[in-house]
Amino acid sequence: MSKPKPNLTAIFGKYVGQTLKDPDRITCDMDSVLLAMQADATKNGLELRVLFPGKMADFGNNSNRANVFVEQDAGGKLRVANKFNFG
Repeated sequence: MSKPKPNLTAIFGKYVGQTLKDPDRITCDMDSVLLAMQADATKNGLELRVLFPGKMADFGNNSNRANVFVEQDAGGKLRVANKFNFG
């Protein structure tokens, strides 16, 4: 009997709307939201892939990988979207 998949909304829903740092920034400071999401993914036995708008991503499918989508708001800020899936 296979183990049921974790509920991604329950794990990552608390991050919806939180701002993320631009992944193309030239500083090496860490993004605390991304670090927290990574810790939650690890705690739940998942790999994490964060999908930023306009960025390339591999199309390989990994049933143990949580995809967390990011959107850009009208003001240009990057925010965690309310969209999660496996793959």
